[in-house]
Amino acid sequence: MLAERDIQAGTPFLILASGGAPVVITTDAAFERQFQVEYFEMGCTSSTLVSMRAYNARIFAYLQATYGKAWRRRVRSDVVGLAQWHPQQ
Repeated sequence: MLAERDIQAGTPFLILASGGAPVVITTDAAFERQFQVEYFEMGCTSSTLVSMRAYNARIFAYLQATYGKAWRRRVRSDVVGLAQWHPQQ
């Protein structure tokens, strides 16, 4: 899986799909540094929603295992699949 490869390489992403005009939030860089993950804007030529959610779900699980709940308080709410993801208890 692509997410596994990215985690192993130390280059995990969180996929965003805001359309034609990417949205950059001033706190993005601090989040990326703290949690060693980068936001990736797919734009209007994005992959399928199912693929983006599956990729992000694996990255969410990685962040949860590595950082606990801390990342969830600071992650952007518009990350694809975040609202539907529920961590294993």
